[in-house]
Amino acid sequence: MSAPLLSVLVPVFHTEHLLRQCLDSFLPQTFQNFEIIICDDGSDGKDNHNHNSHRIFKEFKKACKKQRPDIKVRFTYHKNNLGIFETRRTLVEEAATEILCFTDSDDTVLPNYLETLFNAYQESGAQIVQAQAVLFYNGKEVPSQEKGINTKYSGALEGKEILEGFLVKQNHSSYLIGKLVTRELMLKAFDQIPFLQCTMSDDLIIYIYMCLFAEKYYGIETPVYNYNITEGITSYAKIVTLERWEKVCSAASLFTALFAFFQENPNSFTEMQQNVIKAQCRKTLKNSIIQLRSVVDPAIQKDAREMLCQWWGDHFVETIEKELAENKN
Repeated sequence: MSAPLLSVLVPVFHTEHLLRQCLDSFLPQTFQNFEIIICDDGSDGKDNHNHNSHRIFKEFKKACKKQRPDIKVRFTYHKNNLGIFETRRTLVEEAATEILCFTDSDDTVLPNYLETLFNAYQESGAQIVQAQAVLFYNGKEVPSQEKGINTKYSGALEGKEILEGFLVKQNHSSYLIGKLVTRELMLKAFDQIPFLQCTMSDDLIIYIYMCLFAEKYYGIETPVYNYNITEGITSYAKIVTLERWEKVCSAASLFTALFAFFQENPNSFTEMQQNVIKAQCRKTLKNSIIQLRSVVDPAIQKDAREMLCQWWGDHFVETIEKELAENKN
């Protein structure tokens, strides 16, 4: 059996009911000789057959032996929940190949997914290759403009054009799914980021560093990925526990790490690029305050606001609250 040419990285946390569907979508892939690595981030979820992620992995591995012996399937896990950011770091470190594709465990992929991205990678020599996604909500396809996932530059961007294009011109998105990236680039990005137990906005900080270090980006219009819009942490679903609320607050840690990098590397980002990131920081906190008022259970709102201040700082929270009040008036 030939060594894998490409690694598919699949994080899992409370998505066991959709995991097998995700994995099964790799069986008809036209690409040969790849590995799938599943990382369970301390999840206690089960699928409709009461199977946990490891049981689902073992059953899928058996299916691969019968139908696709060229697919190698591996499993790893976190004993405790560390968040999606550290789960992605674990997956990158575990990968046995130099070419990576991220796939969320509640999504599926088209049969041309890996072959299309791999061919574009070989033709372009880019460290980041982005293709098209098809969006679904409640099983129905929706227009792609409803999510920024398909914001892409068609063709090549090189050097400083990549970061400028992402932050200032906004001509490609930070979503990791639907992209092929090199492991070397991902490791460079993670080397700049301390341990972060973060659940929200993880793609953003990783992608900023990827754009900073990448030599070439290449975008294509071919659809390869089915993106399932769900009501996750970033949605406005009802929040009734402080544990869930802290996952929203944790986005602050991403910006703390970025601003520390600004101070240590003042010439890495232009003033305009830094201003864009600062504006995104304010927007993230503003959205969190709106969530606090609209979807957090009134019984925990006082404690939830205190937690928000612990993550973001009292003064910053009060400043954004004042801005929201002024805009309302």
